[in-house]
Amino acid sequence: MMLNPARELSELFRRCPSCNQLFQAHAIKREQLENPYVIEEPTYGRNGGGYKQERIENFRVTYKCESCGHEWTDVSSKTLHDHLHF
Repeated sequence: MMLNPARELSELFRRCPSCNQLFQAHAIKREQLENPYVIEEPTYGRNGGGYKQERIENFRVTYKCESCGHEWTDVSSKTLHDHLHF
């Protein structure tokens, strides 16, 4: 069973460590490791100021190879960007 039918690009190009097949790995479980790490920086511009905010989330992802059935776990991170105006 796949987690998301619209697979992410990083998942699409992942190789199975057992059979070395490309395009066969599917994420079957994803869990967040800890609270997101947030970085805020003030920004200044013509339209006033604001804050640039980056949120970094770390995940433990379990993959399964559709070719040989091998399961393995990997840690990945995702960075989200926001601009808050005041």
